Amino acid sequence: MAMIMHGENLRISPFHRVLANNFDLSDEELILRLKADYEITKCGECFLPHGKRSFGMRLKDGWYILKLREFSGGKNARSHLDSVILTETILEPVFGIEDQKTDPRISFVAGTLDLDSVEKTIDSGKNKVLFTLYHVDAAELYAISDEGSTMPPKTTFIEPKLRSGLTIMNLK
Repeated sequence: MAMIMHGENLRISPFHRVLANNFDLSDEELILRLKADYEITKCGECFLPHGKRSFGMRLKDGWYILKLREFSGGKNARSHLDSVILTETILEPVFGIEDQKTDPRISFVAGTLDLDSVEKTIDSGKNKVLFTLYHVDAAELYAISDEGSTMPPKTTFIEPKLRSGLTIMNLK
């Protein structure tokens, strides 16, 4: 089975992160801890980032915009991904989530889905926080592949969705 399509037709959406409500950390403490690395602004509605190095954060009292203060970058393309930045600046140090594949405290929502139902789980206390991410573009995906590296778990939601694996190569 094979599918050939122009890269411009490839749609890549993010996977957003939802954390269960089993952390011993109040929303106020979370915001204080994040202020070291992020500019935090409260906003009135669902925030889906419009660019790299910013995240939406939904807590019980509403939405916040997180903008990374400084980014020193890394030597490889993978270190520039928002999912890696979120992991290294929030998920690991603040919440202790080291393996997103196996940790039952984290779940993922495809960027193509409506977030109303997730917001309701936060309002009800079932979940603690939702982080929304900006999408990965095809150039980043290619750069990581060219380095011989792999994408972090649940970083891209690619459409059209194929029933088996996906390989992308420049045929020039």
